[in-house]
Amino acid sequence: MSHPPTIHWLGAGLSSPAGIHYLARQEAPLTIWNRTPSRAESIVGPVHRDGVSVRELDWDVWQESLAGGDVVVSMLPADQHPQIAERCLEHHCHLVTASYLSKALEQLHSAAQDRGLCFVNESGLDPGLDHLFAHDAVEALRQTPLWEDPTSRIEFASLCGGLSKTPNPFRYRFSWSPIGVLRALQTPATLIQDSHVQSTPQPWSLTEAVEIAGETFETYPNRDSLPYVKAYRLDHFTGRIDSFVRGSLRLAGWQAAWAPILKSLPELSETELGQLSQQLWEDHALPEGQYDRVVLYVCLRARSAHHGEWESHSLIDHVGDQDHSAMARLVSLPAAHAALAVRDGRIEPGVHSTPAALAERRALSSLLAQEGISTTQTTSWRPWPSK
Repeated sequence: MSHPPTIHWLGAGLSSPAGIHYLARQEAPLTIWNRTPSRAESIVGPVHRDGVSVRELDWDVWQESLAGGDVVVSMLPADQHPQIAERCLEHHCHLVTASYLSKALEQLHSAAQDRGLCFVNESGLDPGLDHLFAHDAVEALRQTPLWEDPTSRIEFASLCGGLSKTPNPFRYRFSWSPIGVLRALQTPATLIQDSHVQSTPQPWSLTEAVEIAGETFETYPNRDSLPYVKAYRLDHFTGRIDSFVRGSLRLAGWQAAWAPILKSLPELSETELGQLSQQLWEDHALPEGQYDRVVLYVCLRARSAHHGEWESHSLIDHVGDQDHSAMARLVSLPAAHAALAVRDGRIEPGVHSTPAALAERRALSSLLAQEGISTTQTTSWRPWPSK
């Protein structure tokens, strides 16, 4: 008699508890692997059941435990994912990550496909839920005459930020290690602005104000936005894209508060970056008893000479509580959902980013609602007055 696949969750850090709790409530064997088992035990405690176990993350022991058809969810740093993926190939296991789809993993597409395995990436918050909103907006636009109108031009923005509910003078609180934020700021950004492709080695140099639901934030471009033009099927408007950006969202006043750090950041070595990260954690970690806040906003606009103006706005504005941080919920719940989708054979073999299929988007939206995460999605169409 064959046993049901086991879901192996790698890493029980601050981003993981909500996803672990969700999977622990399902009828699925679940093993949490962590360098410090006591940390994982403290997470599992409230939802422990038969079939849920905690083990120390020893790579040799982990590999020996894998069986064909198991699903590995890695919440470990992205630079470890290529090696984990190789082990998954070797043991015929699926893989889910919340990290950006890297070139190293893309190169494993044929090998995964040949073995009938799914390697699903970008199944977190950003990247992840931002894709869900983007695909919803594009699908809505496709249902209007503006999609096929050759005079239509578009603007697209996907903005996301981990904020604090209670602002501080630094305009930022860290809910886990600051190193990720610092490395992202050191990563060049590419976007479409004023109908032209622009690149900058210093993303914060393009910081600008943006108003969302009546509140003013600051935003700057994040990494290379251009691959997502095609991923979202907006290459349909090639030559007619006025702006396209995926950016980070910060509280108003962020750039001024961070000015000394931003000035020195380009020159820092890896060692100095680590030291700065540690200092920022000591000075600006989210205090106990305070809650974090996540804002995710996706906007798609189209303007046509014949049919008027069309807009789609999608928003999550979620605050953490005593059970889970907002960031943990919004990163790990989509990863948990993807793990079940892979286990149940709802995703085609190969290497992918988060599933774009309508059924999976609806299922993920339903999960968010069940977990108390409110989403707002609106569309409007203002036709030009008839002559």
